Amino acid sequence: MISMKKTALISALSLPLFSLVGCGGSGSSSPLGSVTVNDTEVAVVAAVAGDYGSSSISVAESSNANDIINGYATTDSSDIQVATHGDYFYRIGRYNQDNITKYSFDNPGVPEWQFSVNDEGSSGANPYSMVFVSDTKAYVLRYGAAKMWIVNPSVLASDEANFKIGEIDLSAYDSTDGKPEMNAAVLVDGKLYVTLQAMDTANGYVPGQAWLVVIDTNTDTEITTGKGGNLAGVPLSVKNPYDLDYRDGKLFITGAGRFYPSEYTGGIETVSTSNFSRTLILDDGDEQSHPYGQIVGLEVISANALVFRGYASWGNETLYRLDLTTRQVSATAFAGIEARSIKALALDENDRLWVGLGYSFGVNDPVIQVINTTSGVTEAELSLLKDPVQIVFGRRN
Repeated sequence: MISMKKTALISALSLPLFSLVGCGGSGSSSPLGSVTVNDTEVAVVAAVAGDYGSSSISVAESSNANDIINGYATTDSSDIQVATHGDYFYRIGRYNQDNITKYSFDNPGVPEWQFSVNDEGSSGANPYSMVFVSDTKAYVLRYGAAKMWIVNPSVLASDEANFKIGEIDLSAYDSTDGKPEMNAAVLVDGKLYVTLQAMDTANGYVPGQAWLVVIDTNTDTEITTGKGGNLAGVPLSVKNPYDLDYRDGKLFITGAGRFYPSEYTGGIETVSTSNFSRTLILDDGDEQSHPYGQIVGLEVISANALVFRGYASWGNETLYRLDLTTRQVSATAFAGIEARSIKALALDENDRLWVGLGYSFGVNDPVIQVINTTSGVTEAELSLLKDPVQIVFGRRN
């Protein structure tokens, strides 16, 4: 899957020693230093404590999945995501943090800068994702705001005034409060595709009409799809879009419906990037029959298959395989991952699926399983100190 900001430089950040943990959990401790990746694909992992009391970032080289470095950017705030581009990775501080912090792989113990993503005089922007066009341009999805930001991530800590370089107003897509709850995005062929949950936040986050909007990254304007009436975007049939991936001319979108009280108004929907036609390829069911629970994440693993997370209850998810030709779901759990606390899915450049597994009622230690998508066999297992809630891949320049 293709799981894509306050004041000045933090001059000092208290960080503990990290653990270099080998497969099976053995390892040693070393002082925080540089990450040696040398033009190798690297995985950056957002890691959150099981009690939600803290978070940190872990880093692993994809080509050597036996080792992972835990403990970068440790804080007492747990709601984080991560992004990576070139020689840098970014900590996205979400709810009640509203900031982005930039780190270099060469010196990951010291932040380059931390900037707010709040509008002047306001709070609660709640950044969800950061998608890069180039070294000098990226988009920041702000879940708690009406406008997406366009930023220049290459600025220095002393140049915060030039961090924000533009914005895109998406308020028309949410009639209740003007905040469309932008939550996921992918960049394909010069176009940014963004899903909008359009929640009724005043009445318990009731899912409304969800949308897909398309942004021309050359002009930073919406592309009119012809599907949305007076609006330029594409109305989705699934509610509460949760995850977004791209493969072979199609966007794959999961909708989770509503968690409480449960509403099965989601599933998996595709949208063509050529003509914006939509197809519901998997319905999540109804109140009487919902065999996979609510669908909260997916990863397209080949031209003919994807895997998705079926959520039954907290800490109880199963990984399923969907055949894209027959639209049949496998009768057994993919790679045997059943009734586990699945936190993240990501596909590396070697088409291996990285599955983040967290604590499940205090029974299982957090790990990442690296799975051969053809055989379903686990090739490696990486031990973490905290739950791996997001995995992104990058490659240094």
